[in-house]
Amino acid sequence: MKIIYLVTMLDGFGAALPIAEVVKAMKDLGHIVEVVAVIGKGSAACNRLSEAGIRYRFIGDRLHQHAKPMRGLLSLCRQEKPDVI
Repeated sequence: MKIIYLVTMLDGFGAALPIAEVVKAMKDLGHIVEVVAVIGKGSAACNRLSEAGIRYRFIGDRLHQHAKPMRGLLSLCRQEKPDVI
């Protein structure tokens, strides 16, 4: 299954901490997974994802910005055609 793991922030705290382990478990089950976040470039969570060889990208640059991330997500969905977001 092709999965986009969508999060608001990859800030290295809270829910962002276990993402690498969760995505690794999904990949071990045979899924294709990419992490997509609005913000969080250069964080500890990004480092953990990079070290684990997990793809990630950002679709925004400010947390309370709505149009740009939505356009980015729609574009990504059209391009990647995920089964699950």
